[in-house]
Amino acid sequence: MIFNNKKANVTGYKQIEFIKEDISLSENNNIIIEIKSSAICGGDKKAYTGDHPFVDYPIFLGHEISGEVVDTGGNVTTLSKGEKVTIEPAVNCGNCINCRMGNYNFCDELTFLYRQGKAGMAKYIEVAEDKAYKISDELGYDEAALIEPLAVAVHAWQKVNNSLTDKVAIIGSGTIGLLLTQLAVINGVKEVTVFGLKDFKLNLAAKFGATNIINNSQNYNMNNEHDNYDKVFEAVGINQTLDQSLELIKQNGEIILVGLYKNDVTIDMNKVIKKEVKLLGSQGYCWNFDEAIYLAESKKIKLKPLITHCFSLENITEALEVSIDSKSNAIKVICNIN
Repeated sequence: MIFNNKKANVTGYKQIEFIKEDISLSENNNIIIEIKSSAICGGDKKAYTGDHPFVDYPIFLGHEISGEVVDTGGNVTTLSKGEKVTIEPAVNCGNCINCRMGNYNFCDELTFLYRQGKAGMAKYIEVAEDKAYKISDELGYDEAALIEPLAVAVHAWQKVNNSLTDKVAIIGSGTIGLLLTQLAVINGVKEVTVFGLKDFKLNLAAKFGATNIINNSQNYNMNNEHDNYDKVFEAVGINQTLDQSLELIKQNGEIILVGLYKNDVTIDMNKVIKKEVKLLGSQGYCWNFDEAIYLAESKKIKLKPLITHCFSLENITEALEVSIDSKSNAIKVICNIN
């Protein structure tokens, strides 16, 4: 079968072009998905504004997607036409030592579908069977598109052994920070404090169960927070919040770095040494999609409240502008396709 595709391509600073193409199955182990929902992520926004640390123009947009299977290769056995799916957009080689050890997020040739010309902001996408996950009717297409960022949060959460008696700080009240908030709450953490810049996002964190919310743009008594937390999740990716993490963490505590840093940072290594702090990076996800789907389908993690705006694919520029507008109160902006 041949499908008439249209996909969004960023060709320069805030410049979007649509590319039309015909696509059909290129391998017997692949499927074609008619995309229903595609969410704008932080990487899409940074690509649009030229701030992404790892991509150059031109670049295709979109990797948080859900849709319906419309064609399957001859060797596909686990999926059928008409089934609802979400995708894992990371592409690994399967042959390097990291892949053979099961740590495919460290693959020597790790890439993503959008870097291979397979855009999520498109009408159709071809993916390998093992990169698509069935979604039940418990989730709508918009929610299903957010499984990918939930998998990022799940991976970060599972990096450490969290105790019920822990006091956890989450710096950043964007999508990942709000998902980490929910993970901390459903895992019974005694005290969860979320630091952010936007009151509407912090208020949502409180609705999710955060015991404390603190606006970093306002004055607060840092002495009350100094050396106060067993775990700190840094989900922003700038020098100021990295420094804040070191102030907040207790002796022998753990800082989990989730936000991507565009620029080089400096760090007070004497604080790291004196406090015997453990700094842990969290790279994407690795075998986390099944857990993320379970948490979403069981409603343990609430995804719908994160969705604030919806647009058509044709209005992708407006969607991106809303997503980067600090006055729009946007969290997750979705493009509804097909």
